Formats: sequence, C-alpha cells, structure tokens
Amino acid sequence: MLGINIARPSGLVSDALVLATNLLFLTPAAGWLETLVQRALGQDDPIADRQLAIWLIAVVALQCVGAYLKRRPLQSRLRGTRPLGAASFWLLLFNYILSLLIGFTIVSLLGWTGEDSPWPIFVVPVAAGVPTYLIHRALSPVKGPARASFLDAPWIEWVADLFLLTYVVTNTMFFNLLTGFNATPPASIGDVITHLLSLFVVLFIVLLWYLPPRMLFLSEEARDRGAWLRMLIAMSPIAFRWVVG
Repeated sequence: MLGINIARPSGLVSDALVLATNLLFLTPAAGWLETLVQRALGQDDPIADRQLAIWLIAVVALQCVGAYLKRRPLQSRLRGTRPLGAASFWLLLFNYILSLLIGFTIVSLLGWTGEDSPWPIFVVPVAAGVPTYLIHRALSPVKGPARASFLDAPWIEWVADLFLLTYVVTNTMFFNLLTGFNATPPASIGDVITHLLSLFVVLFIVLLWYLPPRMLFLSEEARDRGAWLRMLIAMSPIAFRWVVG
C-alpha cells in the first residue's frame, strides 16, 4: 500500500526523515533553527550569518557529490529507461530555481549587498546549474566503464543516498520556517474555511519544494501509488500547521 521496497529503501527513508522533520516543527524543539535564522537574517549577526552560509554550502556540495555517486548504481537498475518522462524537465527546472534561491541566500549571508560587486549576479546562476546538471547526468544512461573502480562498489550508493538525504532534510527544515512565518491561527470558522481552501495550493507548493531534491529516489518510484501516498503523509504536518496555525 505504501510502496515499501526493502531492497532499495532510500525513498522510504527520505519520506520517514521528512515526516520526522515536519513533526519536529510542531514542537518547540525546532526553536534553535528559528533562532539561528532570525539571528542571521533579522538581527544581522555575523557569526550566525557565517554558520548558516557554511551549512548551506555544505549541503549543496553534498547534493552534488551524492548525485555524482548515485549515477552508476541507479542506472544499473533503470537500464536506460526514463521513468519520469517529460516530468524530468520540470523537476530539473524547479531544482535549478531552488539552487538559485540557496545561492543568492549564501552570498547575502556572506555580506554581499549588490553595491560591492556585480559578480554574484552572474556567478550564482552558473553555479546553480552544477547540481542540476549532475542530477540530470545521474538520470542519463551510462555509456562506458567507471573511471574509478570504487564507483561500482556496492557501498557507494549508501554514501550517495546519505549525502542526498542531507540536502532533502535541510530543504524541509527551511520550508517549515517559511510556512511557519505565514501560518497564523484561525480566529473564526471563516478563517478555517479560508485555510482549508488554500491548503490545496500549499500542498502543491510543498510537493514542488520536496520533489526536486527527492528526484533521484522518485525515478524508481514514479509509477508507485504507494510512494505518492507516502510522500503526502510525510508532508501532512505542514498541511496541519497551515490549517490550525
């Protein structure tokens, strides 16, 4: 029913971690991240700025390495097929947009204001294309033997999945912060109805936010209804917070 594949549990682990992260944000335990972001973005704390920038740089780097390492084991199972079809283009586009947002956030945290130098305007869009290219490459058939023998080692995919999951969880944490700032408790029945109507829009945005980082796992589960149900369950705490505030 939930599309559980014990042999390749990466998608299941991703959904479980995202569900746990979303549930965490229903409690005060996530206050440390909110404090860090508020110090960095709201109080102009240079130490918090650097900490947050280093964190974001690290998870993007891990995503790139994970996508590179994931290619050969993934393609050994896909065997040249493209299960995502035309959806690959849109998911890669949204992944690029997410990378752009992260890139400009990083340069802002590092102190760039737009008046110092125009170079980030040109460098960030190019740099944002690197993780997108590596994900696209991971979804492309392998044409030759590995340049390094360790790329075909059985354990390499576990390392790749760990790196990719780090990026997935980080994206989920920041999405919770964004929706947390906008979700206000309903004061009347009318507010509840308004929140319920807007819930469909929120769920659509949530999926757009979650699917691109999860893309390499989704490539093996795209036609599994249980996997989609699992993803909706993983994102349900965000929907709950949006309705009740």
